[in-house]
Amino acid sequence: MNTLIAITLSLAVLSVEPTLAKPVRPQHSYEDYSKFVQDVKKTIIIERSYRIGTEQNLVLAPGRAARLDFEDNPSGVKEFIFFYNDETVYLAYRYSKDTEKQYQGTRLCPEKKKSFRGTRETKEGPWLWLFYEFEPKDGKAFVKFRATEQLSEKDREQIKQIEEMKRRSNAGSSIDTIVEQLREKVSREIHYEFGTVEEVTIVPDQDAIRLNCSDNPENVKEILIGASSEHLFIYCVLSSGSVKGGGSTWQEVPGSFRQVGGSAAIGMWERHDDRIHVRFQLTDDDNAIIQSYRKLGQAAKSFPKRRFSQAINNWADILDHPEALFPGLTTEQRVEAFVRLWSTVKFNFANFDLVPELNWDDVLSEYLPKVMQDQSNDKYILLIRECMALLKDGHTSVSSSWGDGLPTACPPLEIRSAGGKAIVTKITETEEIKSSCIKPGDEITHVDGRPVQELLKKDIYPYICASTPQGRDLEAYPRILHGPKESRVSLSIKTPTGAVHEVSLTRKAGSRALLPRSRPKSVFEYRDLGDGIACVALNSFGDSSVVDSFNEKFKQISRAKGLIIDVRKNHGGSSRHGHAIIARLIDKAIPATRWKTPQYRAAFRAWGRDEQWYDGGSKIINPETDEPFLGPVVVLIGPETNSAAEDFVVPLHAAGRATIVGQKSRGSTGQPLQFSFLDGKIGGRVCTKRDQYPDGREFVGVGIIPDVEVHPTPADIAASRDVVLEKGVSVLKSKLM
Repeated sequence: MNTLIAITLSLAVLSVEPTLAKPVRPQHSYEDYSKFVQDVKKTIIIERSYRIGTEQNLVLAPGRAARLDFEDNPSGVKEFIFFYNDETVYLAYRYSKDTEKQYQGTRLCPEKKKSFRGTRETKEGPWLWLFYEFEPKDGKAFVKFRATEQLSEKDREQIKQIEEMKRRSNAGSSIDTIVEQLREKVSREIHYEFGTVEEVTIVPDQDAIRLNCSDNPENVKEILIGASSEHLFIYCVLSSGSVKGGGSTWQEVPGSFRQVGGSAAIGMWERHDDRIHVRFQLTDDDNAIIQSYRKLGQAAKSFPKRRFSQAINNWADILDHPEALFPGLTTEQRVEAFVRLWSTVKFNFANFDLVPELNWDDVLSEYLPKVMQDQSNDKYILLIRECMALLKDGHTSVSSSWGDGLPTACPPLEIRSAGGKAIVTKITETEEIKSSCIKPGDEITHVDGRPVQELLKKDIYPYICASTPQGRDLEAYPRILHGPKESRVSLSIKTPTGAVHEVSLTRKAGSRALLPRSRPKSVFEYRDLGDGIACVALNSFGDSSVVDSFNEKFKQISRAKGLIIDVRKNHGGSSRHGHAIIARLIDKAIPATRWKTPQYRAAFRAWGRDEQWYDGGSKIINPETDEPFLGPVVVLIGPETNSAAEDFVVPLHAAGRATIVGQKSRGSTGQPLQFSFLDGKIGGRVCTKRDQYPDGREFVGVGIIPDVEVHPTPADIAASRDVVLEKGVSVLKSKLM
C-alpha cells in the first residue's frame, strides 16, 4: 500500500488579487483548456505542493485561482489548477511534459456538486482517480479535492453513489422521459432473437411494443417501438441502462437506421389507416444492412424528403462498393506512407530481439522498389501487410481506410485450427448448409482442390501479423473460405468417422456474414457448477463493467470452495481491470508483469553501443478487501487469451495463486504506438513495450504455457464437449480433497 502523507492546504481569500473580466471558458477539449490556463494563471495567488492520497480543502472567491504542484507520483501529472467564476469551478491539470498544450480538465457546477474522474497519460500507464466536491456558499466556492492511484472499498462505494446521482439527475431528460412514456403504453411484449425480422403494428399516441431480447452481442435488453402523431420512436435499452435510438418523422421518411455498437437497428414503416406497420431488425450482417438500405432508399422516393432517398442509396453504394470512395494512391503517396511506417517501426518497435533473423534496414531496400511499382490500393496494402508481418508481433499491424486487401465474403461456417487441421466448429443451418451435410467436427482438407496447408502458407500466412503460431492460426484459419462475394467455393470434407465427401457453397457478402457467433454473450458470466465450485467468465477487460459485475457477485463467489476463471474468449482491454479482480483473490501484495521499453540515444548509437532499455519493473497489486477469496483457483486459457487478459493471468501464475489449464495463450501484449498517414488513409500501430513474467521469463512470442494442457479433438467439437472446462473442474476438485 502507498504511504499517504497528509498535508493541509488553506487558501486565504484576499480582495486585491487580479481578476478576469471575461474568463475563457473551457469546452472540454484539449486546446481550449490550454488557452484557458494561460489566462487563468494570471489570477493564481497561492501555490502549494500536493502529495497523492491527501484531501485538500479549498476556498475560492470569484475570479481567483489556486495551483497545486503535484510532487513525484506514478501518474505523471505535474500540477492542478482550480479557478472559480460564474458559479463554476474549473479544474485543469497537465502531465509532466514541458508544454502547456498538454492541459486537460473538467468542471464543477451547482448541478454537479460531487464527482470523480479517471485519467492517465498513456494507455497502459497507471490511472489517477480525482475526487472532488463543490459547494457554493456566501459567494465563494468550497472545494474538497483528493487524488489517488489505488481505489479503496470506500472509493468504489462513493463512485457508485455518484453514478446513481447522475442517473437520477438525468431521469428527466427527453430520452428517458420518452422511454418511460413508451413503457407505460406497452400493450404487447414479444420475445426477440438477434438478427431476425419482427413485424408489428402500432397506433400513434395509444400503444407501444416491447421486444424482450435474448442474449446478443450488443447487450440490448429491450427494444421499445411506439409513435406520436408526428414521430416514430425506436429505442434499444442496453443492460447497462444506456439507451440507443431516436425518433423520426414518420410522415416524411419511411424508415430509420441507428447504430448500436457494431450492429444496426433498422426500422421501416408504412401507414395503414390509423395504424403504422413497422418492420424491425437488429443485425450486424453487412448483406442484410445493404439490402435494407436499398429498400429504404426506394421507398423514400415517394416521401416528401426526396433527398433522404438519394442519401440512403449513396450509403448503400458505399457499403456495397467501398472502393469507389478511395481513388488509387499516387507513387509519391505510396512511398511516403511506406517510408514513414518503416521509420516508425525502426525507432519504436520493442521486439526486434525476438526476430533475430530480420534486418530491418534490409527490409527498406527490398520493399521500396516494390512500393514504387504501379499497383492498385488493394495490392499496395497487401504488400505493406506482408512487410509488417515480418516483425511477427500481434500488437504491430497496418490497416487502410478501404480494407485489408483480402476478400471477406464466405459461407456461414466458423473454422478453427485443431491439431493443425481446419475444423468446422459452428454452422448456420441455411438450406444450402443443410443439404451439404456439413457438421461441427468435420475437417476441411481441400479448398477448390488445393490442400488447406498450401493455401495457408501461400495466400494467408504472409499477411498475418502475429506473435505466435497459435495467434497466427487464430486469424488465418477462418479466412480459408474467403473469396469474392456470391462466388462458389468447393470443399473436400472429412468427417470424424473418416468418411469423405465434396460440397460446393456460396460465399456471402461481408465479413460479418459469419453468422455463427463466436463472441461471448456478455463481458461477465457466472455459473454455479455444483460441489462448491463457482465459475466466472471474464470475456473482456474493455471497460470497468466486468469489475463491477465481479464485485456484485463476489458474495456468492466468496461462499464457494473453489473458483474457475475462464478467460479463453478475452481479447484484452485495460490491465487495470484485471488487476482489480486479482486484488480480491489475494491477501498479500503480488507483482504484476515486468515491463521494459527501448531507450533510443543518438550518441550511444554513434558510439556503437548496444540498444539501451528502460526497465519499468513490476507494478505491485495490493489486496483491496479484508475478506478476499482465498480458495483454490483454476484459470482457463486458450489462443484467444490475449493482451490485457495475459497480463491478468501472469501475476496469478507467477505467484502460484492459480493453476492454468487449457492451451497456450496468444502470446501478444504491450503498449502500441498508434500512427496515421495520408490523412488517415493508412494507419496502424507499433508495439513499444515488452512485458514479461516478474522473474523475466518471456511469454510474448511464446504464449503462457498452461500447467495442464488440454487440446479439444474434432470428436470433442462434434459432441459439443468443453473438455478444457471438464479438466479444469477435475483439477480443482483434486485440490479440494
